[in-house]
Amino acid sequence: MLFAAVFGLQSSGQVGNVPALERNVSLNVKSAETRDVLNQMAAQVDVVFSYSSSAFDPAKHVSVMADGKPVRFVLNTMFQGAVNYKVKGRYIILTANRDFGVSPSLVGGRRTIEGYITEPVTGKKLSGVTIYDRNSMASSTTNEYGYFRLTIPEGYSNTDIKVSKEGYLDLAVNQTKETFNFIVLNLSADSLKQAFGMKNATLKLDSTKIFPEWLIPKSLSINTANLSDTLFRKVQVSFLPYLGTNLLLTGNVENDYSFNVVAGYVQGVRKAEFGAVLNIVRDSVRFVQMAGVGNFVGKGMRGLQAAGVFNKTRRMDGVQLAGVVNAVQEDSRYLQAAGVGNITIGKHTGMQYAGTFNLANEFDGMQAAGTLNYTAKGHGVQAAGVFNQAKRMDGVQLAAVVNYVDTIRGGQISAVVNIANYVKGFQVGLVNIADSVDGVPVGLFSYVRKGYHNIELSCDDIFYGNAAFRTGVPLFHSIMFVGMRPNSDPNPLWTYGLGFGSTLRVKRNFYLDLDVTGQQLLKGDVYLKNSSLYKTYLGVEQKFSKRFAVAAGGTFNFMVYDSEDGSSVQALSTLVPHTIINKPNGKGYIHQTWLGWKVAFRFY
Repeated sequence: MLFAAVFGLQSSGQVGNVPALERNVSLNVKSAETRDVLNQMAAQVDVVFSYSSSAFDPAKHVSVMADGKPVRFVLNTMFQGAVNYKVKGRYIILTANRDFGVSPSLVGGRRTIEGYITEPVTGKKLSGVTIYDRNSMASSTTNEYGYFRLTIPEGYSNTDIKVSKEGYLDLAVNQTKETFNFIVLNLSADSLKQAFGMKNATLKLDSTKIFPEWLIPKSLSINTANLSDTLFRKVQVSFLPYLGTNLLLTGNVENDYSFNVVAGYVQGVRKAEFGAVLNIVRDSVRFVQMAGVGNFVGKGMRGLQAAGVFNKTRRMDGVQLAGVVNAVQEDSRYLQAAGVGNITIGKHTGMQYAGTFNLANEFDGMQAAGTLNYTAKGHGVQAAGVFNQAKRMDGVQLAAVVNYVDTIRGGQISAVVNIANYVKGFQVGLVNIADSVDGVPVGLFSYVRKGYHNIELSCDDIFYGNAAFRTGVPLFHSIMFVGMRPNSDPNPLWTYGLGFGSTLRVKRNFYLDLDVTGQQLLKGDVYLKNSSLYKTYLGVEQKFSKRFAVAAGGTFNFMVYDSEDGSSVQALSTLVPHTIINKPNGKGYIHQTWLGWKVAFRFY
């Protein structure tokens, strides 16, 4: 015989979109027939109870007291697990629980706990609470109405069930050996943690910020945040982060060995982890971690970390190898090697090697990159195919194109240009630029803002009018100059050249000069073929003021010109009246040497 208890008049405000089993009813019934109690409930909450007489005895007298309790709670109070129920639209279908009263050993060993979790003072139903068994790894999370259902799988006679929520005190559940238990638990807030420790509590999850949150299902993230326990397993195997032997508690499990068919997510690895695509570790890894695509480690990696594409960890002690990029959020030690780049936000101690770039806030060791290196503070060697940059460097910068540093104690070597604010050491490059140098810049052109630079107007035994710019430091500076030999010829002899000089202080305002220069010779606007003049100058300088000095000295001159070039022979063969050497070298060139002089005025 089929009985139906149909709802009576009910305000729609109470029902709304609330699921049928979560609608609240208020009853105060003493020794009434079960069917009558169901009818009263149906009238309050706009549902239809559908059942057969074989499910239970509708005439059985029951007593129920409920003040704003969910339908599910009242049904479990009435039937004590003897009846199963499911919802279909407005219908709540009640059927007999065939396993009621049967030993778990006779029903596959499964046991079920369900119920509600509330706050003790306010009665507020708590959502997002984790209920779990440490032994079987089974877990459940309360829904928005505070309801949960936890099934313990077969084979686990001993259970260790706990209730956890971030910001609340953990609660242990004493489960009976029955197949079914319906409970209502009060979970008390941890006032100390809420007042002072919530920030620290969330730090546990901050390590997951090292990887995209969308990789982890919401239910798994909730459990990870809630559990204060760390669980331990020898081995775990995962297909995906939420499909594995650690189930939805995997974010709080440390494993000796971890194997991920596609991708895996665990709290920690104590020996080794291997993944075909992706490994995600919330805490730390020791010894070995390898992945076909990438590795994420929320805290520290110690040992070997290798991936086909990328590695990302908070701290690194060991060897990090990646096909594309390695990234460390804090400090790293020993070796980072990547096909494209290495990034260490903190300090790297050891070697960074990359096909394209290395970035480290601080390093102690060596950075070597095909394109560029950057550090805020470096100790050791920076070597790059194109560009090195540092704010402070103790060591050497080596670059094919550009070295740039704010302060360096050591040296810069570049095929093109070195740029620095302060140098204590040396610069070697085609062009050297610095604000101040305590040492020597060596290059075709060196400019030191707080160094040595002056304009020189001079005459010598060959060219009566010369202008030069001398720049660098006193010990070693560059010289660029032009000059001419005026005469009645409409095409006078011209020259331009480069050289290097050194000025040593003998006493106050008196200096000794040594210059070596080379210059090209021209007749009017015609280059004299293969004609060059090389000079070595040794002289003295007397400063008469901070801005003005007079210099004079002798020169040793060596000139070479093409004996088969008529213009060169005509212009140069009788240029020098007294020579030490004046003869052909047997290869079509004339060599001449002589002693000369130079007098100059210098303006600082």
